[in-house]
Amino acid sequence: VNGGDTLAGKYFKMTNSIDLNNVSLMIGDTTTSASANPPAEAFCGILDGNNCALLNIKTKETQTGQYVGFFKVLGATGKVSNLSFYGAYNQTIKMNGVIAGINVGIIENCTNYVSITPKDDSASVSGNDLYRYTGAIASVNNGSIISCVNYGYIHGEQYASGIVAFQNATGKLENCINYAKINGNGFKAAGICGETKGGTVTGCVNYGDVTGTQYTGGIVGINAAALSNCDNYGSVTQTSSERAGGIVGHTSVDISNCNNYGTIKGKNYVAGIAGYATGAISNCENFANVSAGQWVGGIVGRSTKNITNCVNHGNVTGTADFVGGIVGASDGTTRTIKNCVNNGAVKGIGYIGGIDGRPYAGTVTYDSCINNGTVTSTHTTAEVRASAGGIVGRGNLITATLINCESNGAVSAKHVAGIYIGYTNTGASGVGYTITDCTTTLTGNAIALDEATGNPVPLE
Repeated sequence: VNGGDTLAGKYFKMTNSIDLNNVSLMIGDTTTSASANPPAEAFCGILDGNNCALLNIKTKETQTGQYVGFFKVLGATGKVSNLSFYGAYNQTIKMNGVIAGINVGIIENCTNYVSITPKDDSASVSGNDLYRYTGAIASVNNGSIISCVNYGYIHGEQYASGIVAFQNATGKLENCINYAKINGNGFKAAGICGETKGGTVTGCVNYGDVTGTQYTGGIVGINAAALSNCDNYGSVTQTSSERAGGIVGHTSVDISNCNNYGTIKGKNYVAGIAGYATGAISNCENFANVSAGQWVGGIVGRSTKNITNCVNHGNVTGTADFVGGIVGASDGTTRTIKNCVNNGAVKGIGYIGGIDGRPYAGTVTYDSCINNGTVTSTHTTAEVRASAGGIVGRGNLITATLINCESNGAVSAKHVAGIYIGYTNTGASGVGYTITDCTTTLTGNAIALDEATGNPVPLE
């Protein structure tokens, strides 16, 4: 292959495991292209590992700009399957994958036990131009990675991930599992993929704890792929900056049928499912506690699209403002939050809501939403910021419709604790609310505080 023969159409089957004795071996070359049409030095044949293993594999690449992997390039007709990999990579260049540097073909039913670490794993690699695009199975995926598993510990700077560091629009990740710890000293660290530019991510599961700085996710760091039916069990920790979630740190497309079971901790825009979402979220559930600074939600930290059929069971805690059982803050021109339930305790400094902490300008419909958790503003002075509501924390800049909603969790705040809305301002242009067929088990007679009059709005 390294001499120019891609072996396209050729079939290989292993009958025994092979010990490479730590002798560096890499198949293919990436000096001329990293695109979907790789250079001639790519493996384009079919290798069936037959449930055998490659032992003591090693890389020895020093040329800047290269993609490292046992197959530096797996071509469009190439396939590697049923093969396990053992050894250790101590990185010397920045783009590393154990099986493939660049995958344009198919990697299926392969298992990685190789750890990828800097030369000194105890040292921080942040700020170094090395050690980026580190994925246990592949560095870059333009093809399909199916039913692959990673057990190898990954420590890198940007894009440190359990399966793939970076996926292009033609990529496919399906039924992959990561069990290992992911230690990212930079942004886009994730259990499955650091960043997707498109393609699909379906049926993937992460069990490893993930640490990163920005765009940190249990499944994907920053997502533009069709993402569904994924679960995260590992803890997600954001050490600085913003956007962390049990499934994704940030998504620009819709997410559906995903669950988070791992605790989530971060700074800003942090949630059980998505830290920041400009795509719709549906049929997702969070079972773990979420804690951060501000823009904190059980499902989404901040969202600009619809949220439907989602449930939060975890406690949601913020050390600042905009905290909600479903979404910390919703945004956008028109959006609907429908059939969502919060069962966790919601607590923060100001603008705290059982469903939505701080909806910004626009029109919001809360349809058939239920809050069962306690809602608490911990602000110590009686000012507007110290507001909490059973459904909405602050509603003074929106046109809101509440229909068939239930407010059952006790609400407390120094300024105003509204059964449905913390406070609103009907005197402002374009602001108002309609409450229809809503119920509460709470005692009291204020559904909100109207800042236009300074008076509580009576429960009808």
